[in-house]
Amino acid sequence: MKKFMEIYIEIMLLIILFWMVANFWIRFMPQYATKLPASVYEFLYVFTGAGENISQDATEMYSPETSPASGQ
Repeated sequence: MKKFMEIYIEIMLLIILFWMVANFWIRFMPQYATKLPASVYEFLYVFTGAGENISQDATEMYSPETSPASGQ
């Protein structure tokens, strides 16, 4: 059980470290983060909590408010 706890703590520390690096990158160096592939950038954006209010269609390709086919 002691070995399991050591592994668990190491994994948690790695996750926290990854979150800190990703958070810094997304918030303070967006000019480099936006050059990543879209799926990677979206994952990091949501993972860091910056995308809490992000729409389900993250690519914004379809938006009913701005659809030219709506005729309004």
